[in-house]
Amino acid sequence: MNEGLPTPSAFVVDGRPVSRAQFDRAALGPAHSVVIRACAGSGKTWLLVGRLLRLLLSGAEPGEILAITFTRKAAEEMRQRLLELLERLAVGAPGEALAILIERGLDEASAREALPRARGLFEKVLSASRTITIETFHGWFARIVRSAPLAAGVPAGFGLAERTSDLRDGAKRDFLALASREAHLLEPYEALVSRVGQHTAWELIWALLQHRNQWLAFLAERPIDVALADLARSWGIEAILQDPSSPDPLEEFLTDPGWIV
Repeated sequence: MNEGLPTPSAFVVDGRPVSRAQFDRAALGPAHSVVIRACAGSGKTWLLVGRLLRLLLSGAEPGEILAITFTRKAAEEMRQRLLELLERLAVGAPGEALAILIERGLDEASAREALPRARGLFEKVLSASRTITIETFHGWFARIVRSAPLAAGVPAGFGLAERTSDLRDGAKRDFLALASREAHLLEPYEALVSRVGQHTAWELIWALLQHRNQWLAFLAERPIDVALADLARSWGIEAILQDPSSPDPLEEFLTDPGWIV
């Protein structure tokens, strides 16, 4: 039933290796405060939605639950996945519903005992006068400010500007200003621009920034040349990179008549 759930090579709780079941019980149990550390795509949203389910099962009212994330897209995904999970519990076959509860950290006996409550959670959440709050950080703090505008010193009717392009432009200007003074930054940047052009260079930089956690985890205190060599080995292109007479795959692609319009 673990559809779409990543399977990391190791699970650790309080510094101790544990099984998947032990990890889920620790991470999803609503009686404990937990911190989950994992890279993007490792299943943190799955865990958080499961924890919301467990909070509801433990008796928490929908209006008492607050989940905060960084982007509207992530907040909407979390809300949608929670509702889909609750709907499956409400209308799915008993065996499917039972399996969902066991996957979310309950043992079989506890899952059977909780099943009737789980069946009613979908209706409870949809009909609640105060539903679960799943918000972005800025959206939540905007709510707080609107509730006490005089104390906050913010005029009524204010709005939030969410222009990521402004932040990116500012970061780009800061980087170029720093690179103009630091040769170790300017030289690789100019080499990248000469290779792929300025527009593509910045798209690559933004993509690397977006996935910086995975890259830093991959480096794992290794020198970058060692990390790149490991990456080339895993991709099976080590021999090509080490052979100076090997053709440049990017240049071959860009000059291939089949791709030129």
